[in-house]
Amino acid sequence: MGARSFERSKEYSAEWIARRIREENKFKIVKILKTWTHSSQEDNCSTTLVQKLNQLTDLDIILALKAIKIKKQ
Repeated sequence: MGARSFERSKEYSAEWIARRIREENKFKIVKILKTWTHSSQEDNCSTTLVQKLNQLTDLDIILALKAIKIKKQ
């Protein structure tokens, strides 16, 4: 089951971004990730990250996105 199977995910949810990672241009995804993540994580948002996320399973992408979003303590 691909990330594209998430139907009508809430905009800017981890599921919504997972689908975008599969469908959108990687440079657009970097911008989305920088907007979505905590400011302490913005430097980690890169095309390299997008490529790594694309290699993961759907569930692992969502878990990774949620980990990125968490405020660095």
